[in-house]
Amino acid sequence: MNQTLQTNVEMIVQKAFLVLAYHAHRILRFPLFITLLNSYTD
Repeated sequence: MNQTLQTNVEMIVQKAFLVLAYHAHRILRFPLFITLLNSYTD
Protein backbone atom coordinates (compact mmCIF):
# COMPACT_ATOMS: atom_id res chain seq x y z
CA MET A 1 0.00 0.00 0.00
CA ASN A 2 1.41 3.39 -0.85
CA GLN A 3 2.25 5.76 1.98
CA THR A 4 -0.11 8.60 1.04
CA LEU A 5 -3.11 6.31 0.79
CA GLN A 6 -2.26 4.69 4.12
CA THR A 7 -2.01 8.11 5.80
CA ASN A 8 -5.37 9.16 4.34
CA VAL A 9 -7.00 5.95 5.55
CA GLU A 10 -5.59 6.46 9.04
CA MET A 11 -6.92 10.03 9.12
CA ILE A 12 -10.37 8.86 8.01
CA VAL A 13 -10.38 6.12 10.64
CA GLN A 14 -9.38 8.61 13.34
CA LYS A 15 -12.12 11.05 12.30
CA ALA A 16 -14.69 8.26 12.21
CA PHE A 17 -13.60 7.13 15.67
CA LEU A 18 -13.93 10.67 17.03
CA VAL A 19 -17.43 10.99 15.57
CA LEU A 20 -18.45 7.62 17.02
CA ALA A 21 -16.95 8.52 20.40
CA TYR A 22 -18.82 11.85 20.38
CA HIS A 23 -22.16 10.19 19.65
CA ALA A 24 -21.43 7.39 22.13
CA HIS A 25 -20.80 10.03 24.82
CA ARG A 26 -24.23 11.57 24.12
CA ILE A 27 -25.97 8.19 23.99
CA LEU A 28 -24.33 7.07 27.24
CA ARG A 29 -26.34 9.72 29.07
CA PHE A 30 -29.34 7.41 28.73
CA PRO A 31 -29.42 4.72 31.45
CA LEU A 32 -31.27 2.36 29.10
CA PHE A 33 -28.32 2.30 26.73
CA ILE A 34 -25.95 1.55 29.62
CA THR A 35 -28.19 -1.32 30.70
CA LEU A 36 -28.21 -2.74 27.17
CA LEU A 37 -24.45 -2.31 26.89
CA ASN A 38 -23.86 -4.11 30.17
CA SER A 39 -26.11 -6.99 29.11
CA TYR A 40 -24.16 -7.40 25.86
CA THR A 41 -20.71 -7.23 27.46
CA ASP A 42 -21.44 -9.91 30.08
